Amino acid sequence: MVMMCVSFRYGFTLNINLFFAVLNVDLEEIVEPSIGFYLFMLATITSLIFTHIMVHYHRKVEELKITFEND
Repeated sequence: MVMMCVSFRYGFTLNINLFFAVLNVDLEEIVEPSIGFYLFMLATITSLIFTHIMVHYHRKVEELKITFEND
């Protein structure tokens, strides 16, 4: 998402010659993140943290199960 914000920023100048006038048009395209971007990043980070916690407890339970089976 951050790469999209950086890569989609560009600008160009368009010169149009008509029979009676010359039009100069300057266009600049900018992608600005809004609340949806920040909520998506927050949800992703929260998901990674909860997954890390769940894997920790899963390994702890599996370790206990293996030691009881070997006894």
